[in-house]
Amino acid sequence: MEEAWTAITGTSHAFIGKQIRAQPPGTSYMIPPDGKTPHSNINTTDAQIKLFYFARYRDHEVRK
Repeated sequence: MEEAWTAITGTSHAFIGKQIRAQPPGTSYMIPPDGKTPHSNINTTDAQIKLFYFARYRDHEVRK
């Protein structure tokens, strides 16, 4: 599975593997599709943030 997180509004922190990085609006990150990489989005403020999440899961049967 592949997944990606994009910051829309507000600045949060992205925890990916062993790193923590600032994630201002317009910044994205993609999780390695190894199924072993820990990840999280951390909001250290009282302000609300907005993130856009999208993923590619395994194939499935086509709906009829």
